[in-house]
Formats: sequence, structure tokens, C-alpha cells
Amino acid sequence: MKKYSLYLFDFDGTLFNTIESLKEIYRMTFAKYDIVPTKKDYTTFITMSLPRAMKYKGIDMKHRKEFCNFFNTNVLSEQVVKKTKLYPDSMKFMKYLEKSKIKYGIVSGSSKYRVKMVLDYLKLDYDKLTVCVGNESYKNAKPNPEPILVALKKAKFLKKKDQVVYVGDAWQDEECAKRAGVDYINIKRPHNKAGDIKSLFDLFK
Repeated sequence: MKKYSLYLFDFDGTLFNTIESLKEIYRMTFAKYDIVPTKKDYTTFITMSLPRAMKYKGIDMKHRKEFCNFFNTNVLSEQVVKKTKLYPDSMKFMKYLEKSKIKYGIVSGSSKYRVKMVLDYLKLDYDKLTVCVGNESYKNAKPNPEPILVALKKAKFLKKKDQVVYVGDAWQDEECAKRAGVDYINIKRPHNKAGDIKSLFDLFK
């Protein structure tokens, strides 16, 4: 597989299994609009930005700020962070990256503060990240290219897009990478049966 100078990763559903940890927050947030998510919804939400999850369930976008603020405030609770689960390859892969000289970063639909809380809880070194871009750093969520473009700018790779790959687990990750002009690799996860690789370690085979 091609070697890249910068590896960017989606967070939820790609690096870590956060579906269970987010269920209660989704339930609480949608309950404010008298909506009860189904089991299938929770799996679908993990592949969406919050605004797209709103549209998916038919919530008027005039409530966007209120909806996102409520979700983002509650998702930072210690209880939610502690419910984060690992995929079989997650921890070993992150430890491998920490010890390597590989440049890597996270581009997430969640906040960078939540990313840091999860990494801290799992005893992973947030400071090893070359770049971390959360939803407070951009106005337009995936599949808009802005999240990745912000990361490229911060990492000083805007003029080296051919050396960058984005790894994700959903169609909007792929579309975001395509629009940003970087390569994309789709990883298979329990909620995503189609994929280019089965394990994060396949990136370096």
C-alpha cells in the first residue's frame, strides 16, 4: 500500500467504537424534539455530522444551534467518555503510531476536547498528534471539504495533498476527502461492511 507523509483519521467509528457511549446522548438530545431513535438510527448517527442527523430525523434546521450545543455539552461528560470501546486493532495501532515517526492526526465531527478526553482516559498521548481538528474549528461539516482543509492548513500540507490520506468509515468521509483533494481509505467496521481494509494495520502493509 502507498506510503503517505500524513495520515488523517476520522474518530467515531474509525479509531474507536463510540456507538454505545453516544447512544444516551443521542437519546436525550432527540427527546427534546419528541423523537425516539431506533436501534438502526444509532448506528446511522455514528456516520453522520450532527446537522445531518437532524435532517435524517426531520428536525427543522432552525434548531441547529440549540441541538448541537445540547449534544456537545453533554457528550463531554466523564460517564460518556468511559463508555468508549475499543476495536480489536485500536489500542495497538495507536500505541504503534505514538512510538513511530509517522505524522498523523484526527479530523472529527466531534469536538477536539472530547477527542482529548477519550485519549486521556485510554492513556494515549494527545500531544503526539500532528493535528487535531474538531467541530469547533470549522463551519461546514463533512462531506464539505472544510474539516480536512483546516487540518491540512494547520499541518502545513495544503501544497502537499498528494502525500496525505484520510481514513474513515462512512460515505461522507470519502466525499470530504475527495472534495479536499486527498486520497481516501475506507475501513471495515461492524457498522460498515464495505471497506478497503479490515484493520488499521493494513495501512502499512
